[in-house]
Amino acid sequence: MSDSLENPKESSLVAEFLEWVRKNNGERILYRGLPCEDYEIESAMLRRMKSKDVNQDSFISANRHLIERAKIKGHNIKDGHKMKDLEIMAELQHYGAATCLIDFTVNPLIALWFACTDHFDKTATGENGQVVAMDTPRSKVIDIEFDDIINKKIKDFLSEETKPPHAGKIIRIWEPKHQNNRIVAQQSVFVFGPAKIKNDAIPPYVVEAKNKSRILDELRTYGISTTSLFPDFDGFARILNSHDQPYPDPDDGGGGDGGGGVSGGGDNDKPDTKIAEIYYHMGNEHSRNRNYALAVKFYNMALSYKPPYEKAFFERGMAHFYQNHWDEAISDYDDAILIEPENTRAYVARASAKYQKKLYKSAIADYDKVAGLMPPEDPNIYFLRGRAKADLGEHRNAIADYNKVIELDPQNARAYNNRGAAKGDLSEHQNAIDDFNKAIELDPQYADAYNNRGTAKAALGEHHNAIDDYNKALELNPQYADAYSNRGVARAALGEYHNAIDDYNKAFEFNPQYVKAYNNRGAAKAALGEYPNAIADYSKAIELDPQYVKAYNNRGLAKTQLNQHHDAMNDFNKAIEISPTNAPAYYNRGLSKLQTGDKDAARTDFLKARQLAPNIKFPDEIEKFLKETE
Repeated sequence: MSDSLENPKESSLVAEFLEWVRKNNGERILYRGLPCEDYEIESAMLRRMKSKDVNQDSFISANRHLIERAKIKGHNIKDGHKMKDLEIMAELQHYGAATCLIDFTVNPLIALWFACTDHFDKTATGENGQVVAMDTPRSKVIDIEFDDIINKKIKDFLSEETKPPHAGKIIRIWEPKHQNNRIVAQQSVFVFGPAKIKNDAIPPYVVEAKNKSRILDELRTYGISTTSLFPDFDGFARILNSHDQPYPDPDDGGGGDGGGGVSGGGDNDKPDTKIAEIYYHMGNEHSRNRNYALAVKFYNMALSYKPPYEKAFFERGMAHFYQNHWDEAISDYDDAILIEPENTRAYVARASAKYQKKLYKSAIADYDKVAGLMPPEDPNIYFLRGRAKADLGEHRNAIADYNKVIELDPQNARAYNNRGAAKGDLSEHQNAIDDFNKAIELDPQYADAYNNRGTAKAALGEHHNAIDDYNKALELNPQYADAYSNRGVARAALGEYHNAIDDYNKAFEFNPQYVKAYNNRGAAKAALGEYPNAIADYSKAIELDPQYVKAYNNRGLAKTQLNQHHDAMNDFNKAIEISPTNAPAYYNRGLSKLQTGDKDAARTDFLKARQLAPNIKFPDEIEKFLKETE
């Protein structure tokens, strides 16, 4: 059974095709367009060998012979790089040679285009075509990284046996990198292994011959055409050499676009600009589908034209941003701003990328710029700038920005929450609680506000009330690692160390890299006398954050409990190296020095601790020691 296109005058043929795609959506689908519905899924090499008695051994031999001939002719060198067998195969495939590789695409519309065409760009009107869809769950096929086989000979990777559950010959999938622009434009994936592939899982989509021309016209509106799918010099030459394509009139501003599919434009609407715009829109489509890596490839191609398609700088920056490629995003935003100095979206996006890199001062400068360009009634800029100021430690300035947000938008729960957090950092805990109360009044489902209110209550010693707030935050968000960790701190303050450890363990389920939770779990274990286990947790915290002063100090204290005073002093030394004004580290080092008999050095450390923290209270025995050694 197969589906086919019917009633071409009643609806969009491409829309009908996409409905077939939607119905057959699986875990991971690859598509291949064939201009004849009788064609099987087989490599071009196998079709060339039809007249022979073909088996896998003869198939491997033919491909090996092809590679050897390419090497003899010197075709294994590209841009000064000596290509390996698979690279040579991909390059040969690119220029139309018959190889063991079978082209598929991740884009069903591209497969539909190939089902409608023959001989590069001529509509195949003589017979029905088909689009085959191959379901490729990881249980059935093996995805390979190029490095896995880069040094293997072709006979090795075509005949290689695999371990269970993939016993025997297996289909392999290779998604090539930037080997050439055509691979990128066609969103190609190479399938290889067996010379012929059985595909009974999904019935093919039959494209009636009479509909092919109309489908190609529709596909042009999606930016899919000969010009967009063959964006290299070889493709350009073939288009011009095609018998049914006229040469452009030299007086018409560049002539037709060879089927590029973007209409409009005046005298300066040159073909290169049209092609670049196609790539730009294809990049946008992939960004909308959150396929950001592929979107970047298309934006790269849009920007490769001279002059570049300038809108692509900003959009490529956004695609980089959503992949957490902050440096690349910032560079693209720089270009977008250079082209359009008052592009407020680019300033905001660049500031956000800088914020992610903790370049808070630079981010604030961008927000300042936007605040001068945008209407003053836009609260979002003040909110973002306040957040950056808070992370920079400028809590008073952050509060001023949050005040502005609340003035402009009195129902902004996030502004109340963040203003409360800034007040908490200034130890204004009761005022902070008032803000968290307001945030919760405006948004009773605001888990962050409950968590933050709990922290403020804990700072006031109201640990039971704090736990109630953490419980509410976890009810609203059961995967809230911060709330588990904070509840653990409150429980530890109440002496519930085992319960605290349970909370820290739960926090690690949702954030295995939670530095503070390792330090806090270590403190709970130390309180239980489990000093070796505590040291292990402090060490993990230091591994994750080598500048974590508190973890060094705590690890040193745990080592003193095991009489490892020299090792403990190394930790206190490191804490002082990172934070030279850390009074507790001097005091603790003084204790260790006293235990090792170095009284003069111990006295110096105690006095230094008192100088840094004049209100520090020493135990009576230390006060006595200082008096006796005056």
